[in-house]
Amino acid sequence: MARILSVEPLHTRLEARLESAVCRIELLDVSWPAPVDVTVVEDEPVLEFALNTAPSVISEGRFCMDGSTDRFGRLGTTMFKPGRVPLHALSTWHQPYSVRCIFSSEHFARLQPPSDQWDSRDLNACLNIHDASIDASMIRLAQEARAPGFATQMLIDACATSLMVELIRYLRGDKRKSDVKATGGLSTRQLRLVQDRIVTAECTMPSIAELAALVGISSRHLTRAFKQSTGRTVGAYVESVQLSKAKLWLAETDLPIKVIAARLGFAHAANFSSAFLRSTLQSPNVFRQEHRKRR
Repeated sequence: MARILSVEPLHTRLEARLESAVCRIELLDVSWPAPVDVTVVEDEPVLEFALNTAPSVISEGRFCMDGSTDRFGRLGTTMFKPGRVPLHALSTWHQPYSVRCIFSSEHFARLQPPSDQWDSRDLNACLNIHDASIDASMIRLAQEARAPGFATQMLIDACATSLMVELIRYLRGDKRKSDVKATGGLSTRQLRLVQDRIVTAECTMPSIAELAALVGISSRHLTRAFKQSTGRTVGAYVESVQLSKAKLWLAETDLPIKVIAARLGFAHAANFSSAFLRSTLQSPNVFRQEHRKRR
């Protein structure tokens, strides 16, 4: 990975690494002492997931193709960087801890055209990816990188292949959702506004009425259009986001169960435990204990 910096160098520490024929998994601890203005060029396709997030951090980016005049867009917790396409990023001070899945260019090219054939709409969709299954797979890869076990290479190959398929489905679906009149769904902008509001919510999840007002449509229209665009109800999407956050906090922090429940908007820890058990077939305590055993 080559970096062209216009500020103080980034400080990068590689905590763990796994490698197979399909991909390379890296756990990175990166820090910079001041607001950063940086251009990054990845040699191979990279899917990156931030294992820690801070609401106060503002990060924006844009891909720099020849003649491109695209505006900066928000960089999400999950983002994809196609190989050999410069990414110009701006960010306030932060110390991100992330897991990176660096795909083999050869394997990725079997499913997706080379990056020089991507248009600006393809690239803009890569900046901020909202997909609970992708997030869950990235968390699983982070866990495996920390504590490799039996048949690690088989596991990461299978997980990386699944990620490639899910990622390409997501990006192709994102293009199909761009025309609200043609599909009856939400526009790309509306969908991102709704998803961003849900993902960044803490303690109290936004109501259907609030989300509808955010994108300027009625609650009934939002309910129908969101399902048309994503194949899921708003409630199902909220639950998947909550589950991803819960797994992350259980795996990566020592936060008490009741604190995690409160952050996710549950009135009682017991309600959260029941919902987690229903979705994962494990209680939060068992999930945390198993993760610590692997570590």
